[in-house]
Amino acid sequence: MGVMKYPGAPDFTYADQVLVNLQAIIAIQQRMGQGFWFERQGGDERIIGHDAVWIDPSMPIYIEFDSIDQLVAQKEVVDEWTMFLTVEGSDRLVFRPPNDALELIKDEIARQDAADIAPNKRDVD
Repeated sequence: MGVMKYPGAPDFTYADQVLVNLQAIIAIQQRMGQGFWFERQGGDERIIGHDAVWIDPSMPIYIEFDSIDQLVAQKEVVDEWTMFLTVEGSDRLVFRPPNDALELIKDEIARQDAADIAPNKRDVD
């Protein structure tokens, strides 16, 4: 897992391939002089919630990759994300976990909440 660092925002931790694709999108948007909202749903520390940061073309971005391999952006993914950002009126790229993963996370949180509410059982001597 690599990390993207952006001034004033929490670190963004993703698989290296996702970061390579995101790097390509940021470069495209910077060349066009256009910023965009990068929104995460089910982000690192706020599993169910979301956060968003405006990626400004004039701001420096630092990406640290975990792998020593030189990965290449996936053309079909970059094209799809570019389309999302160039549709009239769209300025938002949203990262969401798959629905089945989100349901598993919600179930686990509910299970933990139920365990926290249940009275502690202790032997009394």
